[in-house]
Amino acid sequence: LYSYIVSKLIIRMAIMAVAVFVLYNIKIEMNYIGQLNEKAYEMALIDPLTKVYNRNMLDTLMEHRRLNPYCISFAMIDIDDFKGINDTFGHQKGDSILNCLGDLIKQNIRTDDICIRYGGEEFLLAFKNTDD
Repeated sequence: LYSYIVSKLIIRMAIMAVAVFVLYNIKIEMNYIGQLNEKAYEMALIDPLTKVYNRNMLDTLMEHRRLNPYCISFAMIDIDDFKGINDTFGHQKGDSILNCLGDLIKQNIRTDDICIRYGGEEFLLAFKNTDD
């Protein structure tokens, strides 16, 4: 009887150890999937050069506004003769300028406002709750 009880306990402990191992691995996989989801979100909505939102965010913003009406205003920033900058100083310098401009805009808008790289050298600013 004693050896029967011990063997049953050993089997149950082995099953529990396997369950813990499986759950731990599932947790690791879920964390990895979460990281992949964050990366996919970033790739879908963030411009890789300027690190501001891309045009896909405009669609998301307008859908959100349709579902939750609020006042919103827009402003467009366009760098005149940017092609000349790229032609004269090279695309690497042009990219650096776009990156700096993106940083400058992000640092100087409100937390709720959104900066979107709309085109090559065009930035769209969305100012939320501007009804006052």
